[in-house]
Amino acid sequence: MNVLTFTPGLDSFISNWILTKHNKKFKRVYFHLRGAYNNREVSVLRSTYGMDYVDVNYDLSIENIEEKQTAHVPNRNLLLITMAQSLYGANKIYISGVKDDRTNDQGQSFYDNASSILSQCAGKQVTVESVLIEKEKYVWCKEYAQENLDTKMDLLTKTYSCFDPGSDPIEREQFVYEEHDKRFKIIGREVVRGCLKCPACYRRLAALTGANIYTTFYNHTLVSEYVNKIDPKTLPNRYVSAIKYLNFLEKVNDVKKTIQ
Repeated sequence: MNVLTFTPGLDSFISNWILTKHNKKFKRVYFHLRGAYNNREVSVLRSTYGMDYVDVNYDLSIENIEEKQTAHVPNRNLLLITMAQSLYGANKIYISGVKDDRTNDQGQSFYDNASSILSQCAGKQVTVESVLIEKEKYVWCKEYAQENLDTKMDLLTKTYSCFDPGSDPIEREQFVYEEHDKRFKIIGREVVRGCLKCPACYRRLAALTGANIYTTFYNHTLVSEYVNKIDPKTLPNRYVSAIKYLNFLEKVNDVKKTIQ
């Protein structure tokens, strides 16, 4: 069996599209880790895809290791792939790590090492890989939009990544824009999930500029900080997406530019 560790996030959505397009056979598994935001993610998965689209698995808990302020889970991907192999007897495990991921449990070296140790433990060949590793998130959004022009808004409306498990509404209706001749034109209203203030929401919305989809964000300081941290030589497309998104916020919301 092949397993895709699945979430309502943008990366999982694109991984699922690529694997399906290439007629790969795989099982989608969402691990409910009993973390701060898991109940909301399950709610989004159920409302977006239905009950049978993804297997929600409750056999792994990170309650005692999740960092409360950042929702960071140490060794998260290692935990997920180990459980995917153990519980499902997986021969191949897909995770959705993009080229511009910065965590230690991503990247080809990690996938190779994880494949080796899981193969040793399982007594058979086990492969861990990401179908997204060769390109940055912004580029994947661009390619999806080019191939799926009629349904490109699914990148916004069918995905969700948010670190805020608080009382803010999970959905809010917003204007959605496209760029036309250096100006932004309102193309309609859409329900956008998330607090639209946290780093997870920002990364998703900035990447969507690759699909020429823009919607507003409510933490402009965070946006500027992210732009200032990106090395344009190392991550050129992430930098492009961050600049494009900041320019959009400045033009639409009259945000004062803070980049030196």
